[in-house]
Amino acid sequence: MGTLGRKNLEPASSEVVRRRLSLAGYRVLAGSFFLKSPGQVAQGILGKYLVRSLNRKLLIGRIVEAEAYYGEDDPASHAFRGMTARNKVMFDIGGKAYIYLAYGNHFLLNIIAGRKGIPGAVLIRAVQPVEGIAEMVRLRNVPDVARLTSGPGRLTEAFAIRGKHNGCDLTDSELLACRRIGERKPDIAASSRIGISRGKQLYERYYIPGNPFVSAPGRHTRTKTAPGVRAGKPNTS
Repeated sequence: MGTLGRKNLEPASSEVVRRRLSLAGYRVLAGSFFLKSPGQVAQGILGKYLVRSLNRKLLIGRIVEAEAYYGEDDPASHAFRGMTARNKVMFDIGGKAYIYLAYGNHFLLNIIAGRKGIPGAVLIRAVQPVEGIAEMVRLRNVPDVARLTSGPGRLTEAFAIRGKHNGCDLTDSELLACRRIGERKPDIAASSRIGISRGKQLYERYYIPGNPFVSAPGRHTRTKTAPGVRAGKPNTS
């Protein structure tokens, strides 16, 4: 840890960011990774890394919890009633960011999954801080690292993700999704999604069991083979 935080970085240059990440053993995910179903992308994104270029620094977190949302057949989805001005990014090609304000004070980060015209998104619920932890602490003014990014509103605050990032491409922007070379795929557990009133029967929340940064440890402990998982096998991209 801490291998990237001491060097300067020009955030406007995606090539500089890519070189820095490459030297540290990271690779930016290809656009094709995001063209599968939301459930497959939600499973596949676990153990991957969220990277934010900010103020000549890199903030990096390992994704440990995500939820899948679909289209008109998913009553908990923003796309349930079709396209609107708010959710139109959900109908774009996979790999774009869908950012919205929840409860009037928390921005939430979603990654679009699937092909253009077919709505789907993956809510990133929690990450494990890896790089730039001091900057995350400053941004959140929360010295307890265990509470820094263990929730969807917490992580966007720690990564300074705002409404301006809506629609940005996570394969080529100041927000990136990466994998780490040689890292093993994690175990995956599944449960019903959190904080919704409809669609509770769908087991579309995926997380790395036992990870201390999961937002609701001890809640919903069924595995990915539990009834209701419709996404199939984890994405192995």
